[in-house]
Amino acid sequence: MRAAHDRDSEDDVRGAVPDLLDTTSDRAEVERLLEASVPRRKRRLPSREFAFELALSGVFLLMVLTLILSSSGSLAVEPIAIVMVGAYAIASRVDYPIATGVAVPTQLFLVALFSEADARLVPLLAMAGLMLGTTAMVGLGRSRWDRLVMAGGDAMHVLGPAVVLTVAGHTDATTAPWEILLLAFAGQCAVEFGSSSIRDWVILGLRPRVEALVALQVWAVDAALTPVAIMAVVTADAHGIPWAPLMLLPLLLLITHAARDRTVRVERLHRRLEALQRERRRLRAAVRRIGDAFASSLDLGALVSIVTRASVEALDAEAGRGSIVRDGTVLPYFDTNTVSRPELPELLDRVEQEAAASASMAYATGTTEWALAVPIGPAGDPVAIVSVARVGAAFADEERDLLAYLAAQAAVAAAHVAEHEELQRQALVAKAELEQRVVDRTADLAERTASLEALYAEVNEQAIQLRAASREQDALLRHLAHEVRGPLYAGDGLLELLVGDRPEDPEDQLRADLLSVRGTMHEALRVVDEQLENARLRSGSLRPPRVEPVDLNDLFAELRGTFRALHERESVELTVSVDADTPMLRTDRHFLGQAVRNLMTNAAKFTDTGWIKVRAHPVGEDRVQISVQDTGTGIEPDDRIRIFEEFAQVPEAQAARPAGTGIGLPLVRKLITTLGGTITLESEVGVGSTFTIELPVGPPSD
Repeated sequence: MRAAHDRDSEDDVRGAVPDLLDTTSDRAEVERLLEASVPRRKRRLPSREFAFELALSGVFLLMVLTLILSSSGSLAVEPIAIVMVGAYAIASRVDYPIATGVAVPTQLFLVALFSEADARLVPLLAMAGLMLGTTAMVGLGRSRWDRLVMAGGDAMHVLGPAVVLTVAGHTDATTAPWEILLLAFAGQCAVEFGSSSIRDWVILGLRPRVEALVALQVWAVDAALTPVAIMAVVTADAHGIPWAPLMLLPLLLLITHAARDRTVRVERLHRRLEALQRERRRLRAAVRRIGDAFASSLDLGALVSIVTRASVEALDAEAGRGSIVRDGTVLPYFDTNTVSRPELPELLDRVEQEAAASASMAYATGTTEWALAVPIGPAGDPVAIVSVARVGAAFADEERDLLAYLAAQAAVAAAHVAEHEELQRQALVAKAELEQRVVDRTADLAERTASLEALYAEVNEQAIQLRAASREQDALLRHLAHEVRGPLYAGDGLLELLVGDRPEDPEDQLRADLLSVRGTMHEALRVVDEQLENARLRSGSLRPPRVEPVDLNDLFAELRGTFRALHERESVELTVSVDADTPMLRTDRHFLGQAVRNLMTNAAKFTDTGWIKVRAHPVGEDRVQISVQDTGTGIEPDDRIRIFEEFAQVPEAQAARPAGTGIGLPLVRKLITTLGGTITLESEVGVGSTFTIELPVGPPSD
């Protein structure tokens, strides 16, 4: 008999192993592991285990080849050996559950294989038998093709006796003395234990001590079956009946019946365990739902009754009592004593008094009785006591926690009861006050109507003041922007000197921090400039354009450097290009640069992956187009006009993006219009957007 490790996933078994390691009985560990293996038997092998089993089969074949080449002599196989391979295949499909997998009675026919074939070929014949048995089960729909890779690992134990017999010079097992046969059996056990331990350690992380417990069971059955198999071989050799080992098939049938019976019982036990676990989860969930339901306004007596019943059922108690506390006196209200045990009411009395006196959970014991009580209500001032008692089993910590949870939820409901009573009292008072207020308000309405015209006049005056304040605010904003830009530019210069003095080094954290601070400062400068230009727009005081020759190659190079310092990410590729035939513009360099920079910044804000392309090219003889194209989120058709309005932002696009001022695109449109140009937008949601600026080559006045 050999151990067949029919595992599914190391995650499934690893989840069971910690529980096994906590038990104190080695026997319990093996049984628990057997239960945990039931759900895994018909699942697909995970990729990691498949690769390991494939490698193990390769190692097995390499070792067999080495064994064959290491010794001389012809390799002989009797025809009856092929029939024995078939019997071996049948035996390989008899699954007897043991711990991490199953055991199979192949020992009945392995001895016959060693007697009818050269010992060096028996490992290959055993592997062939295992693959034949698996193929048959696949055809019947009771196994999977991926289990074929496990044949080499499952046949690894055959190498032990094959090596021993070959080294001893007895490739025919029938000529070997009993000492060599005993040593061959020991080699089989050693190789089986070693290969199984390595398998379970690598795949499952299972400690060798548990594997040894399984190996002892396998060795015991192997030791029992081997003499039977040897007797069949001796009979066949003595009487010239080569098919005599096949007479062991009825014994195999008996083992099959026992294996099936054990498998059914294990699966039945597993289903019962699952049912118990589901019932436990259901009960706990139901109790917690009841506890949550307590957080509603109930009558205090009904609340105590519900909590008492729920506590008795959840804790499997034999008696329970709910009492109301008034002026320090515990008054029994509800009793669920289901058994005639006079000692339980006395124990409940005692534990109730202790809980009321200490205003905390109390625990009392008798000879074979246990009682538990918990107060309900504010700390130090309970309004009710719930107690439970039972015989034969103490209350576990988990049960105490559950009762405490019920009491806590009931305390919420008790507070609601008190609040409800107080609200009813206050409602009567409020009703009388409300009636008086109606009378007073009716009289006051006439007076308020008379003063309405005066209020309208006051509102108009406030509107005039607000418009004046708005103009002052714009002026203050422009002044503040001018005052802030100076320190920011000074700080930027100082950071530029600090960064320039340090060599480029990816490991230099200080340099990286300085660059980050400088990038933040550039962003602050951009916001200040944007706010300043917006203030000028709102006040109508945007300065006239300063016309000068503008080389787009130089301007784009400057914009590319600023953009990379502030916004460039590895997932977004920036491309800036100027067609060779693009003429030099006569326009305001600052206005144009600020407009294109805002478009590039806007594209970076809404583009997580892909690219951003900035391109300039001539249109006709006297105009130039500048396009900023991205692969960002795109803009809905209804929002393509709103984005050019001041302080307008697209809610869906802004939800997961850095907050902006909402003035960037309106400022771009104003700047481009001031330069005598136009700006258009093309966009598709999920594909990207393209902003196109078209400017005259000459100044706006031309």
